Amino acid sequence: RTQRLVSRHFVSHLAAWSTAVEVGIITLQAWRGVPSHFNTETVLDTSLYAVKMCGVLLLGLACFLATVGVLAKPAAASTAQLASLRHGLLLMCVSVLVGAAQVIYGHTAREARAQEEAPCLEATAGATGSPCYEIHGKAVVKLAHFLPLHATEVLLLLVWAARQFPDCNGLRLVRLAASGCWSIALLGLWQTLKGEDIR
Repeated sequence: RTQRLVSRHFVSHLAAWSTAVEVGIITLQAWRGVPSHFNTETVLDTSLYAVKMCGVLLLGLACFLATVGVLAKPAAASTAQLASLRHGLLLMCVSVLVGAAQVIYGHTAREARAQEEAPCLEATAGATGSPCYEIHGKAVVKLAHFLPLHATEVLLLLVWAARQFPDCNGLRLVRLAASGCWSIALLGLWQTLKGEDIR
């Protein structure tokens, strides 16, 4: 409803079905007692991993389409709501790009590092030691993916809360909160690139 560039029906179905595929395969692999990420041990595991990655690719595409729609051709909405969507969706695109970088990092041949052994075992629930896609130095890589991921919900909730108080400047609150979300996301990315633990 907040953009008129791309069919809402198409984007919502693309996001919903690709998420269902990804979560379904993760659940199936957990039920089988094997890792769902970067698992290419058997033909079945490799096939499921490939299908899951296709689902992830389509979900990322849905995020980018929604973002371009809100930026290029927004529908009628309050300035605070549009600001929250713009910041939130752009941060979600950052999260998608970090996730893509994590996949590339996970498939890159690297030497094992002693300092990564214990964190890799912890992050992968004992499935693998160093090297693993979850750890870079002392950093837990998925935190850089997670930190910007859910900003949209937080910012939209703030817009709703501001509407409950007529004298509240929702746009100013959204801009302040968005600055915080961007700061946290960029700090997480910077610390991860440096291999520092941000927890």
